[in-house]
Amino acid sequence: MGQVGCIQCVEGHYVAPKLVSTHKFGRSILRIYPNPASEVLYIEAPETIAWRICNLQGILMLEGKGNAVVIRDLAPGNYIISAGTQRQWFIKL
Repeated sequence: MGQVGCIQCVEGHYVAPKLVSTHKFGRSILRIYPNPASEVLYIEAPETIAWRICNLQGILMLEGKGNAVVIRDLAPGNYIISAGTQRQWFIKL
């Protein structure tokens, strides 16, 4: 019997651990608009939340809190906005 990471080898068979999470996967409650955008990106969420914007290489470009994100100083391209545990991509014109 051996173990590789979280998976155990029992009698020549690999056994994954039982799932302990009851997290439900559903539709995102985070909405961003407009997409694509050139000046301001708006976040529609149940409450005011902290957000982070990264480029596709994972480099942090902007971060803040609120429902309006000024993106005019970002170079045109594709970005990922994270707010809470949710992520969405958007296009900066």
